[in-house]
Amino acid sequence: GSSERYRRAALDLFAKHGFRQVSMRDLAHHIGISPGSMYHHFESKDQLLVDFLEEPFELLIANTKKLLRRRVSDLVRLRALVEFQYQMYLSMPSNFQLLNRELENLNGAWADGVHGKRQEYIDLVEIVLRPLLVAQSLGEAARLAGATVSFLESVPGGLVRSGLPLQEPSRIVFDLIRSALKCSDGNFG
Repeated sequence: GSSERYRRAALDLFAKHGFRQVSMRDLAHHIGISPGSMYHHFESKDQLLVDFLEEPFELLIANTKKLLRRRVSDLVRLRALVEFQYQMYLSMPSNFQLLNRELENLNGAWADGVHGKRQEYIDLVEIVLRPLLVAQSLGEAARLAGATVSFLESVPGGLVRSGLPLQEPSRIVFDLIRSALKCSDGNFG
């Protein structure tokens, strides 16, 4: 419906110009509706941003839970996790662009919600990584999971723009993560 079309327009505008730079008036003008009728479609600008930032994490969480139920080897599971994140990056680039740019600009309860979702994903990634970590302390596993998620969020942009076929970037990242885990017997980080 029209609300969904307006959401897309808002997402693209935020990703292109930055959340702070785009006013509700700009958004109304861009969409072609009156500023007054914006609030029929959106609760608030902040709520929109939070939705855009939480959306990828909700999908990543659901997929990782599904992955953890599959009876596959630990490495196959990690590989599938990386590939899924890539496919998501390709299908929702504006969300990830916003995530990289706006996560630290969120304040208060808004931020807590998004950071909470992100942490939930990190905790699941940790469960995927843990069997691959040789004799690691739990603290170390948590740190590696956090580093892996940051890495997965920021790296795809450049690799995707490189125009390599999907399997390539996802294999490169998988190999990097795997070698980081290998050398993690005491001398990682």
